[in-house]
Amino acid sequence: MDLYKDDEYCMQFTYDEIKEFLIKPLFQNENVAPFIKPIIDFHLDKNFNFIDIGPLELQDIRDISLSVHFCNLSTNIYFADEEIMLIDDNAKSYISPSDAYKNAVYEGSLRDKTHKEILKIIYDIVCILINSTGGEIHETLIKERDEPEKGIYIFPLCDYIIDIKNDLNKSYHVQIENILFRINEPHKEIKSSTLPQLYLFKHTKESQILDKMNEFTAADTGLYKDGKFCMEFTFEEIKELLITPLFQNKDINKFLDLSIEIYLDKNCNYIDIGILTLEIKVPPNSVSSISRLLVDFNKHSTVIILEREKIVLIDDIARTALAAADIYENIVYAGKLRDKTHKEILNIIYNIVCILLNNINSKTHKTIVKEINKPEKGTDFLPLYDYILDIKNDLNTSYHVQIENILFRINESC
Repeated sequence: MDLYKDDEYCMQFTYDEIKEFLIKPLFQNENVAPFIKPIIDFHLDKNFNFIDIGPLELQDIRDISLSVHFCNLSTNIYFADEEIMLIDDNAKSYISPSDAYKNAVYEGSLRDKTHKEILKIIYDIVCILINSTGGEIHETLIKERDEPEKGIYIFPLCDYIIDIKNDLNKSYHVQIENILFRINEPHKEIKSSTLPQLYLFKHTKESQILDKMNEFTAADTGLYKDGKFCMEFTFEEIKELLITPLFQNKDINKFLDLSIEIYLDKNCNYIDIGILTLEIKVPPNSVSSISRLLVDFNKHSTVIILEREKIVLIDDIARTALAAADIYENIVYAGKLRDKTHKEILNIIYNIVCILLNNINSKTHKTIVKEINKPEKGTDFLPLYDYILDIKNDLNTSYHVQIENILFRINESC
């Protein structure tokens, strides 16, 4: 029996449903809860209402990431470089063979199930996959579903075996509809997943930064004491001092859709902020390929990412723990930060974001970074650079803005 209207997909979950039937049960599972750090991505309107739900990241304590993407007509689970797809029964005709290529597609019916029942299936799959360090999907063709003479090209019906490797000293298997999960069973060597790394601080352990923090805290004369980093912003601060001003800027707000990652505790309270994504609505006449600007909030740093350029603000103390390799090809703001309030630091971030966003409405967008004051060869510590960021577009204005050691030159001849 179909429980949903003809114009309604069966996986249009609300956040309350995801919280109640997926996140909370995961925290209540004693075999899963110790290993996960949930991060959920919320799409916000200008009044900060949740208008859509993005991916749920379940990062374990080793930064191995499993993510659940809610797409209304489907839910996609990503783990160890593999993908499992649950697709609305009525939407399967939209999925081409290339869309499902090398993925495992759940073939049980879904439109006869409530949201609670569908989320229970997702929960069961997630529990199997948590802590997987490698995985491989093997498919067996059952039948083709293409009808080329009618112009219909649909992915084939398959059974799947998913071999999973994890660190647990236990082997078992679980069948969920047409998917057989084999965990640590000795069938073949399973490829290891590509483990994600923080793109910043790849060469410096978090513990080294914290050691430096402890070393310098006693002598710290800034505004931040007791081992606090200067960029431990709350969601309210980011909302009031960065997002709201961006929405109030008439030159910018018409180009923006906004989402933000929120870290959750076991009671689904917000405990930390991840990445703020500014989706850019490129004007119809523009051929710009730029679609988003990211602001990645870490306690000891904030990273602004546009295309290939990364502008990094680092807590003064954390800078002392970094090697030159950590900031290679990044633009590092060199001004003091620990003598500034959260409002003042967020204003610096706002000004940089505005400079970058104001130059999106263009047919061409090219950036050139020049590093000046190169350190002497053989220096392994974080060098001090001045930077020029040249931004070229087809707007009829040229100007420049200096923010500490970074000179932004817009449409100025080099």
